[in-house]
Amino acid sequence: MIQEASNLDYWLLYFVLLVLKFLLCGIKNPHLIFKAIYLGIAFALIHTN
Repeated sequence: MIQEASNLDYWLLYFVLLVLKFLLCGIKNPHLIFKAIYLGIAFALIHTN
């Protein structure tokens, strides 16, 4: 029961991993959390069009 993953699924997985990485770094560098949020909003806007 393997479903073919679309490119969007890979992008979302990659994005989630990036956010987790930013959050882990953000514990030490809080400004990175805001950077991650900003990138997330930009990413969402690009891919909802």
